[in-house]
Amino acid sequence: MAYTAITPGEVDADSPLDTSLFGKVKDNFIDHDTRITTLEGYIGDYTAGDFSLYRHPDSAHNVTSMTAYTKELEVRVNRAGTYRVRFGLYNDFLGTCYGRVYKNGAPYGTARSHWTDGTTGWFSEDLTFAQGDLIQIYAYSDGSTIDQVRDLEIFVSAPDIGRTLNY
Repeated sequence: MAYTAITPGEVDADSPLDTSLFGKVKDNFIDHDTRITTLEGYIGDYTAGDFSLYRHPDSAHNVTSMTAYTKELEVRVNRAGTYRVRFGLYNDFLGTCYGRVYKNGAPYGTARSHWTDGTTGWFSEDLTFAQGDLIQIYAYSDGSTIDQVRDLEIFVSAPDIGRTLNY
């Protein structure tokens, strides 16, 4: 079923409610995806910028016992575009913490590392994602006392219209 325009003459006070009109109304509700796709095409894709669109509610994930890249944080993209992905790596004592942005379970961003004791190193990069993609942070540690991935945050150039990310 496809979207069919309903003319003003079909819904004026003198027009009868007939099966043709009800059929159009029913088909238009069923075919709502066509209208959504048109709207997304009009809005366009996101571009990276400095407007904070999303911040993951979990502020820190310990990765001290991880010796290979392991998924720590994840969000799903509901609108295509280029996003500025930012996260922190924290190291407490004598060691190195490693992190990287993945897309749909595959390495995508630049591999990062942080080794300065008691501080958080912040990393960001602009990466392109399609609607439905997963933005993921994978991390591991060389075994120091406390290593953490901190504060996954997503930035765009303009405020959000509608829900864009799911976690």
